[in-house]
Amino acid sequence: MSEGLASGAAELLADLAQGQEIDRQARGQNETLNIPRPEARGQNETLNIPRPEARGLNETPKTPWPAQLALTVEPGPRGAILGKLERQGPLMVSRPFHPTGDTLELAILHPPGGLVEGDSLHLSVEAKAGAQVFLTTPAAQKFYRAVRAWQTQTVTLRAQAATLEWLPQEAIVFPGARATVRLEADIEPGGRFLGWDLVALGAGAIFDQGVFNQELAIRRAGRLLYWERRLLTAPACLRWSRSPLGLAGQGVWGTLWALGRSDEETDLLEKAAASLRSWPDSDALTDSGELNDSGELIGVTVRQGLLLARYLGPSTERARLFLEKAWAEIRGRWGAELFRPRIWST
Repeated sequence: MSEGLASGAAELLADLAQGQEIDRQARGQNETLNIPRPEARGQNETLNIPRPEARGLNETPKTPWPAQLALTVEPGPRGAILGKLERQGPLMVSRPFHPTGDTLELAILHPPGGLVEGDSLHLSVEAKAGAQVFLTTPAAQKFYRAVRAWQTQTVTLRAQAATLEWLPQEAIVFPGARATVRLEADIEPGGRFLGWDLVALGAGAIFDQGVFNQELAIRRAGRLLYWERRLLTAPACLRWSRSPLGLAGQGVWGTLWALGRSDEETDLLEKAAASLRSWPDSDALTDSGELNDSGELIGVTVRQGLLLARYLGPSTERARLFLEKAWAEIRGRWGAELFRPRIWST
């Protein structure tokens, strides 16, 4: 390792340690990031949810606005159908319909359009054996400035021998947010999963205050295949954000996962990965290891049967182009009929 690179890595580790200390002090002794499960709530506990019009974007809410949605998707005689549905607060699902074949398309709706201080959002989805479900959102999810309390978003996905697709719009994180975001998918043998996660830093991609804590995990029958944690604690994270070892000065990053239901589909993922590596502007590193004028980086790998496609760059639109290209490529390789959700065009 060169002396310059070693020195830079040491500085980044020092910044991370400083950021974690700032994060710990900011939380306070009585604050925790633990997210209670819905079933842990007492029977006599009620939600004091203010009316949406009573809250402005720049107003610190006096009462948190929790939202929970749990649903199951089951096979039906004419395609997948919506089974059990339980909800609380401003989180709901669109009218279901079938864009192609047996696939059920659902849009997860969060009318406030973002999370402010103290808000929480918990989504749980289970696809029963034989079901095919496509889940998306109509608009970006926004994390606004918070002074004391955290904003939390948790998405839990479960699939038996089913096909589950989770392709939401991007999350936009504004300076001053105190957000913790978790996604966990667990796919049983015989199940198929296609999902992505896309994050954009708001206000010119300069996250100079606040905390953004992101955790992503993909499992096959409980066995961990992929885990990632990204902790941005400002202002200590600024140097890491600019470093080639971090975000390389970029403000948009996205990840797509694909998990087949058989060894044959895993082989097809290898072919899809080879095709995706030739995406325009994919060779964003020069021989010296610096970013070229495009300012973009992509990477596609297959490990333990899981395809992983990643984007890092300056443009949400370009990230969407790459992720949609990967989604269509994989769906086509698997022999699934291609379609583009109408809600993406509204």
